[in-house]
Amino acid sequence: MLANGEMMAASNASQKREVSAALGRDPRVVFAVVTTGAADGDDAIADLPGVAVYLEESAGGRDACPTPSAPSAARTAIGGIDVAVLNAMDLEAAGRVLQESELLLDRDPPAREAFEVRASLSYLDFRESEVVFLRERAERPYADTLALKLSQLDELISRLREIRGLTPEAYVTDWKSAYVAERALEIAIGLCIDTARHVLAERRLPRPTTYRETFVIARDAGLLEPGVAESLMRMCGFRNRVAHEGTNLDATVVVRMVESGVEDLARFRDAVSRL
Repeated sequence: MLANGEMMAASNASQKREVSAALGRDPRVVFAVVTTGAADGDDAIADLPGVAVYLEESAGGRDACPTPSAPSAARTAIGGIDVAVLNAMDLEAAGRVLQESELLLDRDPPAREAFEVRASLSYLDFRESEVVFLRERAERPYADTLALKLSQLDELISRLREIRGLTPEAYVTDWKSAYVAERALEIAIGLCIDTARHVLAERRLPRPTTYRETFVIARDAGLLEPGVAESLMRMCGFRNRVAHEGTNLDATVVVRMVESGVEDLARFRDAVSRL
């Protein structure tokens, strides 16, 4: 006779086979995982369903889904199962889920591995930024930190304005201009994230679990106008691409960010200065 633990294991294995079979009947599913617990003891994914899938981009990827909000999990029903859609989440959230998961279905291993790398890098990036944030909170007063961040942001906004007029052709052929554009944007967006996180902490607002969620919380608390917050939310995705996919950037997107994004950064700075 099977012991209780063995019976539960057999039951779980049977359920996983049934779920895998149901997911396998849907051609949209590229790969699927079942979550096995909260990554690193983090309770942030406790409210996610036990199954997460990566869908073909044309069938429901990031561009086909609404902007994620807290918690960062778009859901869909596949074979009667409620699941989270990995590629409709913020990458940091997807990486958190993948830290503690077991593969159920894998139709395209190269696509799965590529996504896992991107998501894991973003998750680790966010965790490292949390360490820096906590150290800053401990080392200096809030007012000093805010003044320093805004001063650094001012300098980068000035540098970005200096290269306005950059064309996609110049971006591709002039490595110095490309480097300035990419690094200045990456650091400036990061400063906005860091600054907003300090503002949220000072006001005892919820702790964000992704970069994008930082601005969702700030918007919902009335600290940022919706337009400014939504622009910064989009910039978080761009910042991740610069940080982790620097060799695959679209020149048109980078140039557009230099032209229009710099003013969104300035509007954020002005909004925080008035708080």
